[in-house]
Amino acid sequence: MNTPAATLNEISPRSGIKGGLLIFFVYQILDLVGWIIYYGMISTVLFKLRSLVIQTFQSHSVIPSNYNFALNLLLTTASLNILVGFYSIFLKYKILRFTRDKSNPKSPRKIVKLMWIDYLCNLMGYGFLLISVFSLNGFRTNNALEFGTVAGLIGFKIMWTWYFKNSTRVFNTYGANA
Repeated sequence: MNTPAATLNEISPRSGIKGGLLIFFVYQILDLVGWIIYYGMISTVLFKLRSLVIQTFQSHSVIPSNYNFALNLLLTTASLNILVGFYSIFLKYKILRFTRDKSNPKSPRKIVKLMWIDYLCNLMGYGFLLISVFSLNGFRTNNALEFGTVAGLIGFKIMWTWYFKNSTRVFNTYGANA
């Protein structure tokens, strides 16, 4: 390989975030803001539900055990959902940090890894959604939309994984070891 040094520098300059990377970066910012708003609303609803449950327990001397179990299950599931959501928000923030870190050639691999961990967190967050999609109640019209959302996220993550592994823009931005 008798490639002059000037040609090598022209092939892989560490350019800024442009093209598909810019689209990915803007999407991640919007996704982060959307999830913060979503989990902020869920947290508010959870605290209102908690206060309603406490008022109900205080106003009635005897609560049927099946209501007690259902309310505890609902509160526990909602609390776990919020914890998973806040971890997902943290992962989205880390993805943004690694996208901006052009000096680290391992950033694309870390972005892909965090993106799939975030997807698993989203699946846990969509727990109720998945239960209703795969329930034995038959196929309802809104199940198609819910299943499409989950399947669309898989396709979206696969597309970005392919992009980070095969894009010359990623190669040029993060260096030869990307």
